[in-house]
Amino acid sequence: MSKVIEKLETGQKRAMAIRPKVGGFPYLAEVLRQASVKRNLWFLPSCQSLYLMDDGSVVTRGTPLVTGTVDVPKIDHDGLIAALRADQSGKSTLPGFVSASWRARVVRYDVDFNARTCRYYGCKRRGICREISRRRSEVVLSRSPLDRTTDKTLATNCIGTRALRQVLHVSLRIF
Repeated sequence: MSKVIEKLETGQKRAMAIRPKVGGFPYLAEVLRQASVKRNLWFLPSCQSLYLMDDGSVVTRGTPLVTGTVDVPKIDHDGLIAALRADQSGKSTLPGFVSASWRARVVRYDVDFNARTCRYYGCKRRGICREISRRRSEVVLSRSPLDRTTDKTLATNCIGTRALRQVLHVSLRIF
């Protein structure tokens, strides 16, 4: 086993040991950042995860979510928000979250540990970005994935499906 793999696995074990059941992702993200992981790129159909670290890169591959050739409709914001909420409330495991994200038509996600963001992408670059921290969370809605200006801020428990349908991009900020 290489030192890079050992460092990643040690960080993952430590994170799983200290993270709370509810709202645990920010703890995992911080421990992996401290273990020199810069980015984590997930490709959901193949269930492949690439960790980019200071000293090298590591790829892991789980059981693919699809076999053969399948259609991928545009991203389902409501489904992704439901998957994120289930994960944040401790009602989901990593395989369950990955599967629920795929059902919401997410094809990949990108965790940037230095910028403290996690971006979820559908086929047309539209999706959700959440900023990672240990404090309360809120959802920031903006009109475009390229436009970072905020139109409206809602508490996560107040977000409505009607509001989500009116926007192209949703940023989940945790601060």
